[in-house]
Amino acid sequence: MRRVQIVGHQRSGSHYLGALIEQNLFDSTDYVRHMSRTGHPTPKQVNLSDLSTLFIFTHRNFEDTLKSLHKIKDRFKLVGSFEDFKEKKIGELLYIKIPWKSEVEVNWIFNPKQQLDNQSSYFSSYTDMTFREWHEKVSSEWLAETGRDNVMGLRYEAFSLKDDLEYKKYAMLIISEYLWDNKAWKPESFKDITERVGYYKQGLAW
Repeated sequence: MRRVQIVGHQRSGSHYLGALIEQNLFDSTDYVRHMSRTGHPTPKQVNLSDLSTLFIFTHRNFEDTLKSLHKIKDRFKLVGSFEDFKEKKIGELLYIKIPWKSEVEVNWIFNPKQQLDNQSSYFSSYTDMTFREWHEKVSSEWLAETGRDNVMGLRYEAFSLKDDLEYKKYAMLIISEYLWDNKAWKPESFKDITERVGYYKQGLAW
């Protein structure tokens, strides 16, 4: 069996996709058991040439990403109205100003305790950007890599509980073929997620 790493920007459905994979391909409700911890690395921070790992990039349209961030802004130590989020720089919206400038996504992956202590640090290397600029940067870098055999992109909108199940079934089929080679997964056995996962259910759901 190969390895899966789900990556993507904040609020892009990465935990939900992980739950779908665990429930359908491993018959498990422990949805981080067979996957690395969900992180937010850039393509330069992971080894994309490692074909034993399937990288699944989840992405969501900007407006809905922003609305979702604003809804739980206290979690990310952010302040301001929804209109403020649209116009101001990220650095102007942080409760805590981070003194260092670094690729803090690495810490998000390898030091989760530090991130639990100060989750706004994820945005610290993007303080001079607006949320739209941040969203475009993270999304474009990953989408540029989806032509690789071991990188696929999936839209959050297609995993909404209200959407047609055919997209989800197709995604599970493609993922299963990468994980297991010749072992067949049958789309008619698909089971959807009926409750919230991730932050809403188990904190950060590590």
